[in-house]
Amino acid sequence: MNAQEQQQAISKIIAKAWADEAYTQRLINNPAALLKDEGVSVSDGITFKVVENTPALCHVILPQKPDGELTDEELEGAAGGVARKSGHCF
Repeated sequence: MNAQEQQQAISKIIAKAWADEAYTQRLINNPAALLKDEGVSVSDGITFKVVENTPALCHVILPQKPDGELTDEELEGAAGGVARKSGHCF
């Protein structure tokens, strides 16, 4: 599964979690198993943690710092996960 397919699979997982509370709990309780069940490649030795935003709590994820210096172009492209619909964090 390539990166685009992985992202599409994760998007489907998120949509399922929004629609099904039991599925959400499975995702929160054992994310690696659920991801594998949905066909997402999960590397050995990686731990996954799922957290859920609420109207009163918004999580900001600080990605792992890349090795070396980033170019200005890479810095401009380093954006991720900001929701723009009303009712979300921002």
